[in-house]
Amino acid sequence: MIKSLPIPQEILNFYPLAIGNKWIYNTWGWWWDGTYHSYSGITSREVVGDSIMPNGKFYYKLNDPTTMNYPFILFERIDTTSGKVFRYDNTLGLPDDEYLIEDLFAEVGDSIWSSRHQYQDYAPFICIDERPYNFWGIQGVRKIFTIYDLTGFTYSLAQGIGVDSMYSSFDFGENFTTLKGCIIDGIVYGDTTTVGIEDEETPMATEFRLEQNYPNPFNPNTVISYQLPVISNVTLKVYDILGNEIATLVNEEKPAGTYEVEFNSHSGLSGIRDLPSGIYFYQLLVSAGRSPDGKAGSFVQTKKMVLLK
Repeated sequence: MIKSLPIPQEILNFYPLAIGNKWIYNTWGWWWDGTYHSYSGITSREVVGDSIMPNGKFYYKLNDPTTMNYPFILFERIDTTSGKVFRYDNTLGLPDDEYLIEDLFAEVGDSIWSSRHQYQDYAPFICIDERPYNFWGIQGVRKIFTIYDLTGFTYSLAQGIGVDSMYSSFDFGENFTTLKGCIIDGIVYGDTTTVGIEDEETPMATEFRLEQNYPNPFNPNTVISYQLPVISNVTLKVYDILGNEIATLVNEEKPAGTYEVEFNSHSGLSGIRDLPSGIYFYQLLVSAGRSPDGKAGSFVQTKKMVLLK
């Protein structure tokens, strides 16, 4: 298939390369060597410069420890005639000393021979899903890729953000990486307490959890908090004591993190503008791939709150 020129910006936005762009990730996992071990932490990747390499091509320079065993300093470029992303390496004897890591034109069902991690040789990554997303007010399409081999590796590219999640599995363990914040073209998105020149590590969500609303009893406002350890489809609704739906507070895909949402008893569905005193219930329904403990990532919890006027 011949691609038209120039490449649309919405395609290039799947992999935004510009000096100063930075991505902060929660990472956690486990491994087994006769004893169970687990770990968690924060990692980042950042575009720190650019350079013309000995092959005569222009690359962006990245500090990127998320690529596992590679040296942290990488050189990547987007070929603006094909929409493909290449990484420079002059130690492998490859043509032009570079190899393919992404094809930004990939659609569901397409197979791409690429290598993003050192432990994973050139192999076919398959685009298995494409869905809309809304992270921190950024809206676009999210593409999910996976490889079916002994290692097992899945990652996703979010339009306007880039790599937003990675998952790898081995016969001896698993690793989870999810985006918690980023700086794209000078704009900060997500957890700004950990994004910037000086990063501060904050507690990471390690389980699905719905907190008790505060204050409780309340009138007319109360805050409901919940946390997600992985990217999840989230629904948060309020019901009256008879089970009638009063309001939908959240109904969208969310990155891993801790969230707060305010409920106001003066607004709701079905024309309800001023709720009476009484007992109400709020329910969190989550659907995700996997939780950090490797279990199926589905979660439902309901809590009671009291409106007292």
